[in-house]
Amino acid sequence: MNKKILLLASLVLLGKGIKAQEIQYTQRLEESVISAETFETTLIDTPKNVTVITSEDIEEKGAKTVAEALKGVPNLTVKNMGGTDSAFDLRGQGTTAFSNVVVLLDGVPLNSIDMSGYKTNQIPIDTIDRIEVIPSGGSVMYGDGAVGGTINIITKAPQNKANYGSVNVEAGSYDTFRSNVNYGTKLADKTFLNLNYSTRNSDGYRADSKDDMESLRIKIKQLLENGDMDFGYAYSEYDFKSNGAIYGKENAENDPQQKGGWTVEGTNRYDEYTFNFRKRFTDKLDFILNSRLTEQEYREEGWKFDTETIYIKPQFKYSYYGNSYLILGGDYLRGKTDILKSWSGKGSLKKESEGIFAVNKFVIGNLELQQGYRRQHIEYTLKDSNKNKFDENALDLSANYLFSEVTSAYISYNTAFRTPNTDELNYWDGDFDVQTSRTIETGVKTLIGNTFISGAVFHIETDNEIVYAHLNGSDGSFNRNLDGKNRRSGVELSMEHYFGKLTLREEIGYIDHQMTSGTYDGKEIPGVSNVNGRIGLSYEATPALTLNGDAYYYGKAYASDNFKNSGEKVDDYITVDINARYKVDEGLTVYAGINNLFDEQYYNYVLGSDLNTASYYPANGRNYYAGFKYDF
Repeated sequence: MNKKILLLASLVLLGKGIKAQEIQYTQRLEESVISAETFETTLIDTPKNVTVITSEDIEEKGAKTVAEALKGVPNLTVKNMGGTDSAFDLRGQGTTAFSNVVVLLDGVPLNSIDMSGYKTNQIPIDTIDRIEVIPSGGSVMYGDGAVGGTINIITKAPQNKANYGSVNVEAGSYDTFRSNVNYGTKLADKTFLNLNYSTRNSDGYRADSKDDMESLRIKIKQLLENGDMDFGYAYSEYDFKSNGAIYGKENAENDPQQKGGWTVEGTNRYDEYTFNFRKRFTDKLDFILNSRLTEQEYREEGWKFDTETIYIKPQFKYSYYGNSYLILGGDYLRGKTDILKSWSGKGSLKKESEGIFAVNKFVIGNLELQQGYRRQHIEYTLKDSNKNKFDENALDLSANYLFSEVTSAYISYNTAFRTPNTDELNYWDGDFDVQTSRTIETGVKTLIGNTFISGAVFHIETDNEIVYAHLNGSDGSFNRNLDGKNRRSGVELSMEHYFGKLTLREEIGYIDHQMTSGTYDGKEIPGVSNVNGRIGLSYEATPALTLNGDAYYYGKAYASDNFKNSGEKVDDYITVDINARYKVDEGLTVYAGINNLFDEQYYNYVLGSDLNTASYYPANGRNYYAGFKYDF
């Protein structure tokens, strides 16, 4: 621990000891944001505390997956419970983050109709252009489930070049081997093609585990008069073997790599077809259509899941009175999962949803006033043919003031909702209701000298929160609405300092969270820490050599199912990642890195009120990687 404290102190002192150059760095404020309104805007004009992670940021961090790329975002926790995908917890959603955060791929939701998550582990990191994280945002644009916020993964578009591409090969700990081949070409004067093939093979950190992925992605882009359209196909197959919990604290600490109580082994195959159309009809009227068809086959011993989902989202943008505009649109989702269990036979789960929305942004001088409203109808059909219908609303009001070209401040109020998903409805106790929340937030984005600053203060109140819990007077744990209200109040702050060849960055998130009425009145929300943060640097030692380091902190929290807050909290922890990249020539770059440098022992999940006998899901220990990338 002393080494970690010394490292953090050194980074802070280094930042204070370097004289800032008198250069205005406006890149962060000018970064484009698509997720907030679908039509592109800039970070400084967005009335939310947005974090944009660019492909350059991903490369600097040495991230290999979407989950790794998201590490360090204030009040965002990445967790993996020995399954096939990570959960992204924005602003303290706890164990239901899978259903309380909407994850998008190029503006289209990836969330499953059940609890199986978003499958971001099957998206090759090399295909990503940037990731936009919008806490408490997206309830009007994306609807059901955008309670904690939205995360939009935006992939690279085909380029207007005759021939281009890259080859990336990497090896690492746990017999890990990763490869990526990307190729693009110009098929005709206005037609471009991009192909990507990626593999990842690993034995995993724990004994008798496996993490193998193969992916092929094809995208064709056609330029039109005042617009464009693209067609895409993606195939991925993920073979995994994942260990369950280790029982007992002493057992987990003595051998965190052991097999655990049970093993899940299976295959997830994913086929995706996309069509996107963008057109400017006049200088005032724009149109966008996003659509996706997905087919998924999940196989595990004794289980078979076949899921098909179709999503269509058309929308118009009408510009008026200077920079003011009105967006009108709708979306349609239909999903169906056919289930075959070896012990209970066949069944089918369905979800159908129709939504309409409107967003109006009125600009008066430096003041931007925004109003948004959504109406959504959702219908579930369960295995017993029972139908569950919901009609819900979402509202978003905000004011953003531009003090200068590099400073803006905003205040916003929004409501959001989440309906129970198919898995939850199939194992529900008592009457059910829709989870609703109200968020008020104020924040600022600015550039002071050589420092970019983005921060926000927020307060969230939630009614009928959907959880898996035991309530007094009931037998066992079930999915249910909590019989009370929850509160989450917090602060987020991100800073990035530019000192010529050196960049320093700090992020911190704090949440004060509590169940404020009902059975667990006065208790903290389990599985949610009060503090998380990051401090890091990137240093261009020579024109060819770049060094990067990040230290992450996660505070103490009660075990994820400990609603009574009995016993002790799970310990806090710090992990440190470092890497170096060397540019051999214009095309070739070699790199190497170490994750969890000090081999900190920590856990993705802990379940159980008594930590001595609880169930532990260990996270990776110290691991190494090295590779090369050739661009042409």
